[in-house]
Amino acid sequence: MNIEEIKNNIMEDLNAMKTENNSWLNTKELAKFLKISVPQLENWRLESFGPSYLRLGRRKILYPKSAIADFILSNQIKTL
Repeated sequence: MNIEEIKNNIMEDLNAMKTENNSWLNTKELAKFLKISVPQLENWRLESFGPSYLRLGRRKILYPKSAIADFILSNQIKTL
């Protein structure tokens, strides 16, 4: 499987989720997708780690689905 196929699979999984928007996920939705806690995702943001996000106002955080797929692929570890 090449990188584009993996990215397409990730995007298919993201698009199959029932979310409040078709283009991005909120913090709770992303935490559920990644199977991590919301506080862990918040810590990642504080440490400048994790997918790129948009901040709307003081509290609304949105993660573009393409940025989520890019983040997952950029943290790929290749083994022998």
